[in-house]
Amino acid sequence: MGKHNRLGVLQDRLPRITLAASGGPARDVLVFVMLRGGMDGLSLCVPYADPDYAWQRGNLALPGPGQVDGVTDLDGFFGLSQAASALLPAYLAGDLLFVQTAGSPDPTRSHFDAMKFIEGGVPNQAAPVITTGWLGRHLAGVPAVSPAAKLRGVAIDFTAPLTLAGAPATLSIPDPSDFAFNGYQSSRLARQEVLRDLYAFESQPIRGAAEATLDTIDLLAGLNFENYVPSGGAVYPDTEFGDRFKAAAALIKAGIGIEAIEIDRGGWDHHDNLGPVSGQMAEMLAELSQTLLAFRLDLGVLMNDVTVAAMSEFGRRVDANGSGGVDHGRGGCMLVMGGHVNGGQVLHDWVGLDPAVLDDKALPVRIDYRDVLIEILRDRMGNAAAGALFPNHVPTDWGIVS
Repeated sequence: MGKHNRLGVLQDRLPRITLAASGGPARDVLVFVMLRGGMDGLSLCVPYADPDYAWQRGNLALPGPGQVDGVTDLDGFFGLSQAASALLPAYLAGDLLFVQTAGSPDPTRSHFDAMKFIEGGVPNQAAPVITTGWLGRHLAGVPAVSPAAKLRGVAIDFTAPLTLAGAPATLSIPDPSDFAFNGYQSSRLARQEVLRDLYAFESQPIRGAAEATLDTIDLLAGLNFENYVPSGGAVYPDTEFGDRFKAAAALIKAGIGIEAIEIDRGGWDHHDNLGPVSGQMAEMLAELSQTLLAFRLDLGVLMNDVTVAAMSEFGRRVDANGSGGVDHGRGGCMLVMGGHVNGGQVLHDWVGLDPAVLDDKALPVRIDYRDVLIEILRDRMGNAAAGALFPNHVPTDWGIVS
């Protein structure tokens, strides 16, 4: 195969924290990032050397290295958008991997169906009802890293995503610093005990959810989020997305037994005015890359025990539309970051951008997202049966992590 046809210092801790004793095997914490809306991977990891890229993208094409607004070369074929330049240190250090031509094999271009199949882990399958997610099944199928952990998984959001459905000791918490039992403090403990007594007579899963919520309120009340100072000179963007990653770093540093965190970022559905240089796409890529940079700096050596995987439900079409945007596509670009990621490269199975090889004017999916996740779950999260989390799929190893 040709080059472009191949598979392609101690940390500060939060005040008032007692680290949980680990009673299980050492495993990475997985931070799963869902970039909802269909992120245009061709504006992030840019195939500037493909002969069909520039003419198909037209005014939305990013120039090659050395030109005004040009990309930063990654491997002689792909380049990194200047808007995402904050990702470059992790890439050069070998901690960041771009997985281009990645996605779900399900042909749908519906946001809702694509997200459902990805989060449930069942693309191309006629499942009557999807009630659990692949990450929820993982947590339910492996012992807790810390048997005493009150909180194993968390979605830093207002609602729990399907990805984590079915997971034990898992909650959705939009703002961990404000996850509290409201009302007069003088009666707080008494009211909590009343609720515990009431829910003690409920059946599962209601009783367990209530107990987990009350236990987590007590747990997070002991973590001083408001006075948290990031380490390593990290500066998170002053956005909801940046705040959520900062909270994730604080939770990981606290050593309370967290095993999985999901953080979503919507708004990637750019049918109009894509703006890859100075518009909305550039602004969102800057926020994404600056957030990941801050998270990596903040965790420092703890990144050796953390894997971040970011993906969208699908990519965008190769050709620009008449509104200065790009429409729903197929293959996209995943990002995988961590101390044991085989980074510093763009992994791909590139067939080119000639219209004759495209999937209805979109980049074809050549690397199944399930393959990427299975390797992470198996090799970094201690799940020897990770393949079974994705029914009717025979995985291919791509060397994502070591």
